Amino acid sequence: MPASTMYSSLKTGAGAPVPTGPNGQVNLNALMNAMVSRDIWSYWDTLKIAPSSQYAPSYSLFNVIANQIDPYAITANQVKTHVETNMPSPASNGFSSPRDLIMDQLGFYFLPSGCGLANSAAGTFANIADMIAFCQYSYFEFKIIDKIFIEGFLELNPPGVGFTGVSTAQTQSVFTLGMVNPHAVNQLGANFAKYLAPTLQWSLTIFFPATSGPAGAALSSLAQTAGGNGLWLKVFIKGLTDRAVQ
Repeated sequence: MPASTMYSSLKTGAGAPVPTGPNGQVNLNALMNAMVSRDIWSYWDTLKIAPSSQYAPSYSLFNVIANQIDPYAITANQVKTHVETNMPSPASNGFSSPRDLIMDQLGFYFLPSGCGLANSAAGTFANIADMIAFCQYSYFEFKIIDKIFIEGFLELNPPGVGFTGVSTAQTQSVFTLGMVNPHAVNQLGANFAKYLAPTLQWSLTIFFPATSGPAGAALSSLAQTAGGNGLWLKVFIKGLTDRAVQ
């Protein structure tokens, strides 16, 4: 049987014809390009707040990829690394095809350590009062294009990850948002999952209305003299993603 006849009727699992070359043989490169690696995946971003900082009216996350300058950096011209984000492209551009995400969880997580300023002592811990105030005086919106699909206060979306317990060392303790339990999360599940298609714009913004803070003024983080060590907030989305095989 000629090769052109042998492979012409073959189809991929998605129902598309198997690509062939001029000689009728399977075009492996084209076939691999048409395939995806489908995995459970998380995308994260990091917001750092220094001590004695007045909060901005809003913080837009997932828009700066690694090796780009962080617009909310504690020090000038600070570049984000893979520690702080693994976004392959800005959320404002959407994922590049074939990458996409069926999102079934949104999570917020305060790292127990402080922001790590040069003049901070090693191993400083974030102040629980800063964590509580951050949640008390803020709300978030998760949008796809211009429509709000999820909104609320951060405690509605605990991460289910992190550290728990206390230390016997003086001034050291561990607090974070929610319980360290993979089941203690607000999982969207199959019925409420959000599909982030390739090139589809989306956004996650945390808002601090200017008059929502104590005494109707803008909120500020605690000074170091008052026990403040700043904050690291990790924000992540998780779900089933498609990525290119090659």
